[in-house]
Parts: sequence; C-alpha cells; structure tokens
Amino acid sequence: MSSLRTVVSLSIALRLRNLDVLEKKLQESSDPRSPRFGQHSTTAELVDLTAPSAATVTAVRDWLARNNIVNTELSGTQGFLRVKDVTIQQVR
Repeated sequence: MSSLRTVVSLSIALRLRNLDVLEKKLQESSDPRSPRFGQHSTTAELVDLTAPSAATVTAVRDWLARNNIVNTELSGTQGFLRVKDVTIQQVR
C-alpha cells in the first residue's frame, strides 16, 4: 500500500467550450463539397475556440485551494489543470 506521504502529480480535465462548433468546423474542412474544404484551423485557433471559460478554471482552482492544493498550472491546450507535488493524503 502506498504511503499517504507519497508525492504525486495529477491532471484534471476541464470542461471545454464550443465542441459543437469544433465538430462542424472539422466536418466542413474534410468534406470535398464544402466551401471550407481543406481550410484547417491552427492550434491557437482551436485553443481559443475550445478553452474552458475563465469561470471554469477559477471554480476548479478555488475548490482545490479550499483543500489546500495550490500548486497548479494550465496545460498548453488549456484542457487540463495540472496539480504538482501533492501528497496522496491531500487528494484523498
């Protein structure tokens, strides 16, 4: 059994926005009959489209902070909040 003092890192998935719009863009860019065929979005455009709202990020960070977990960072795609250097005891 792991010690409760074992240090771990976690990734928490955040609710993404505009997934319906993303699906439509993907379908249009891959459909030869669409005027948007072959017009692919950049990674930055996709992140801007789907990144969680500031309210979502704040709500998750606040919940973690209420549980004394404050060492967090957003992933590059902003779809995950990474929690670093917490003990198993803290996340139980």
